[in-house]
Amino acid sequence: MGIPERESGADVLLRELVASQKKTLGQTRLTAAFAALTALLLVVVLAMLVMLVPRTLALEKQAKATLDRVDGIAAPVESVVKNAESLLEENGEGLRKSMQKLGELDLDSLDETLKKLKELDLDGLSETLKKLGGVDLDSLNDAIRKLDGVDLDSLNEAIINLNDAAKPLADLARRLSGG
Repeated sequence: MGIPERESGADVLLRELVASQKKTLGQTRLTAAFAALTALLLVVVLAMLVMLVPRTLALEKQAKATLDRVDGIAAPVESVVKNAESLLEENGEGLRKSMQKLGELDLDSLDETLKKLKELDLDGLSETLKKLGGVDLDSLNDAIRKLDGVDLDSLNEAIINLNDAAKPLADLARRLSGG
């Protein structure tokens, strides 16, 4: 058994330097892995943005088109509401009776009638109407052409919605009139 050798200061310093280098190497690897993961996440986020932006823009166009259509419908609806309010002020009882009749409306026969209107011979009807005196044929032709362009499915849905909304009003009118 010999005397243990005493380490020199250079050996201790060299050992500490190697240990420090190992720690630094481990930290460098960890930092590189973190940077790679961050880059991968950035690529995924950019890919998602590339996919979502066109879809979002398409949805925005659809929403604008829908809002434009709603804006186009708003004025006639407002006019109908104003007319209904003035009718109510002028003749409340007549309106109550009309609302009761609206609640009893047969939607199937109305659908058939609208389909028949769409199949009308406009030129023949125009010739017949020319024989009538005092009829404004231009405005009548315009009205018939507008009827021809009516989307029956949308109209049927609107009538069903109106029917659903009118039934409670008709019930209320019956109760108010004592019937």
